Amino acid sequence: MNPQLEKRLLDLAGAWRSMSDSADPVSPEAVEAERRRNDAACMARAIAEKILRREPLDGDLSKLAETCNDLSGDDAALPTWQELTGAPILSGSPLLEQANFPVPYVAFPLFIRGTLTQIHGPPKGGKSTFSLFFSVAAACGSWPQDSPIYADQPARVLFVSWEDAPILLSRRIASYADGLGLGRIMPENLLVTYMPEFYLNVAKHITVLEKEIVERHLDVVIFDTLSHAHAVEENTATEIKPVMNAMRRLAVRTQSSLCYVHHAVKAKEGRSIGERGRGSTAISASADIIIDWGDHGQSDITPVSFTSKWGEKGTWEVEYVRLPNDAVRWDIRALEIKKNKTERKNAVLRAITDLLPHWQAGVPSTAVITLVADMGISKQTCHRYLAQLVDDKKVLLQTDGKRHLYLLPSDNQ
Repeated sequence: MNPQLEKRLLDLAGAWRSMSDSADPVSPEAVEAERRRNDAACMARAIAEKILRREPLDGDLSKLAETCNDLSGDDAALPTWQELTGAPILSGSPLLEQANFPVPYVAFPLFIRGTLTQIHGPPKGGKSTFSLFFSVAAACGSWPQDSPIYADQPARVLFVSWEDAPILLSRRIASYADGLGLGRIMPENLLVTYMPEFYLNVAKHITVLEKEIVERHLDVVIFDTLSHAHAVEENTATEIKPVMNAMRRLAVRTQSSLCYVHHAVKAKEGRSIGERGRGSTAISASADIIIDWGDHGQSDITPVSFTSKWGEKGTWEVEYVRLPNDAVRWDIRALEIKKNKTERKNAVLRAITDLLPHWQAGVPSTAVITLVADMGISKQTCHRYLAQLVDDKKVLLQTDGKRHLYLLPSDNQ
């Protein structure tokens, strides 16, 4: 038998069986519905017999389709919007209450529960190692000094790697933990899996991951990299969009923060931060937070910028600092803060310059502290800036008993 004809007969037989298998009618409406189901079943059986006899159908399939559509229009058989889509419809007070909820940050300002975070950058540029460092810091609840990234408590993190084997990951984790002053440890809250056969475009895989997130109480899942986590064409919106939507729904259902490491386009000039990721713009459009990992060239300092739908944005420089015994420290500096610190340090220098005519033997630190206090510079901060100015050789330090006196080098006077 022709395979297409055989499939057609099987489909019709299945439709006939499903239409015939119904409960006994208990009301006039049910009696009418049963009659229509019987009519549809008889039509399906007659069509099957015609096909076997190779007789023309003369529009019989269209009539069967109309009858079946009438049956599917039974409101009692339809699910509610929330049952069908998993999304409630909000209005009035329930909607207003949403505005009063605090933003559920796992780590400010990059990771929020129920959302996606994208970090993109050039190949072999450090975006994966920085993502692993974040995993270590979040799992330990320990962050670099003056870091613009912080959290109130440790988080449970799953790092999904397709590119770095466990032996390499474990060495880096120990180095990063040591750089945070914690010693060479393996954080209990950090979980790692390597080379899973996992695809976000397969429903069963999503279901299994959701079960893992719930049972292991995961706060963050990081995919390194996104291209390994699906089997569709990234440049085609119609293919990649269902993958990103599935990812977003997973984040919402589990209230975890999902992060994916992604590659950047080669020519980023003239593009907005959301257009710098490779592939369809549907990828970046799905993310609430986008981190643009720059090119550090031959240095260990990487320019980084980020933007968030939640109103936060910034520009940082991230320095990879090698310490003794293979420890690694990641210094994250917000450029706005760095600029502000420079201005405040210069204000301390100007205070010494203005006071020198009245203190020719040297300006005491108490006088400098008093002068800069109106700028919001505390005593402790002023002492720190004075020490830095001495180290920078912009100021000379002398002692007069217990007092520290400050002078300008002769070439600055």
